[in-house]
Amino acid sequence: MRADRFANRLEQYKPADRVTLLVARREQLMRLPVTLGTEPSQRWRIEVNPAADETQKRRLDSWLR
Repeated sequence: MRADRFANRLEQYKPADRVTLLVARREQLMRLPVTLGTEPSQRWRIEVNPAADETQKRRLDSWLR
């Protein structure tokens, strides 16, 4: 299945349905049993702290590279 059709395919199922995914990874095919859940109700966002000191800014810059 093409990646752009995956979300549409998931709409055919409901939470708690069990499906098996056939996944290709590192040139191997694997069958993965999956129990579908619900989408998390909360969304998270990461923001830079405007009051960060120089050490914290350097660590952030290093982490983002």
